[in-house]
Amino acid sequence: MLDDVLRKQDWYLEYLQEQGAEKLAFVGKYPFSRQLEVEAIATNIVETLDLTEQERKQCKDYKDFFSLLSIKAEKIGILVFKSSIVQSNIRRSLSVNEFRGFAIADPLAPLIFINGKDSEAAWIFTLAHEIAHIWLGESGVSDIPVKKQPDNNKVEVLCNRIAAEILTPRKQFLKSWNETKMPDFTQLSKYFNVSQLVIARRAFDLGKINWQTYQDIAEKSKARKTAGGG
Repeated sequence: MLDDVLRKQDWYLEYLQEQGAEKLAFVGKYPFSRQLEVEAIATNIVETLDLTEQERKQCKDYKDFFSLLSIKAEKIGILVFKSSIVQSNIRRSLSVNEFRGFAIADPLAPLIFINGKDSEAAWIFTLAHEIAHIWLGESGVSDIPVKKQPDNNKVEVLCNRIAAEILTPRKQFLKSWNETKMPDFTQLSKYFNVSQLVIARRAFDLGKINWQTYQDIAEKSKARKTAGGG
């Protein structure tokens, strides 16, 4: 599967080189360091993608929002692939347990692959996470962490934080959270077009719920997927 994607990238890269294309300024714009400002990077990504609040609100569901993000990414030169099978072999499905997606931070032809076997809500977070990888100039494989801190892979942790800020901007999230009488994960999930798990993780990271509450929601999310509820 990886070989197939890389072949397509090589073909596109060769085409770009023949056309005299220049390196994309956003690839590796923020080399990884502990001093990086998450909100500044997320803001730059949103501005570069030209992703507006109005466009977000017009999305009807997860699939619609993922499509919007994909189109925005492709318009600025990022190759976006999504598949649930190994190459063209319909009998060999990709496993979500192995990976949710990966990014290749090539300065001319950056590439993102999304595991289509995952849920539609997960596609969105994975895409945002992989876009963050490209801004850091760090190729990598992603997953949404359910385990508690600390995580040994600091790049992955940072990409998760950037993705969360892209999809659920801190100020907007806190405003929406405070406007509800009780934490309504279903409502917030629909408002931001992300999974309840992402909402719960964001709430935990911002000190709005404790770890046990987050774990409870994570377990319910896992049970829904096992039962086929998405």
